[in-house]
Formats: sequence, structure tokens, C-alpha cells
Amino acid sequence: VLVSSIIVPRCLHCYVGVGATAMGASCVLFALAKPDASYWSYGFPAIMLVVFGSDSVYAAGTIYVAKASKAHEQSVSGAIFNTMTQVCGLTMVL
Repeated sequence: VLVSSIIVPRCLHCYVGVGATAMGASCVLFALAKPDASYWSYGFPAIMLVVFGSDSVYAAGTIYVAKASKAHEQSVSGAIFNTMTQVCGLTMVL
């Protein structure tokens, strides 16, 4: 979180791109994993990448919403962003 708060305001779009690339790479690692392969060869790197990717995209999205809103609308915008991420996450799980 500390790294995100320093890097994201300076290069918001780059950070989203890096996070999305990390999530895509984790999907590729999971897809290429062989059933008899070790957890450390495919599973662990894929999980690390997906965690880094989703955390970075979420942090960048929160900061983008705060920057794009007017000062008196930032709390409502943040609430809508958080609600939508939770609803979309719930629908993906179901």
C-alpha cells in the first residue's frame, strides 16, 4: 500500500497497465501448469502475480476515482467504486 500511494499518483495509467499485465501473466501460468508440476514452479508465482495485479489495479482505481471527482463528491464516488468492486467480485464468485 505504501508503494502504491507513492507511485500511483505519478503514473496512474502505467500502474494500471502493470497490474493488468501481472493478472494476465498469472492466468497464463495457471493455464500452462502441468498437473504433476510442483506448486513452487507454477502455482506460487501465479498467486503472487494475481495478488500484486489486483491490489495495484484496485489502488489505482480508487485514486483515479478520487482525482476524477469534485471535492464534495469524492466520498460518494469512493462508495460507488467500492460497492461496484464488491458486487462484481461477488458475481464472479457465484
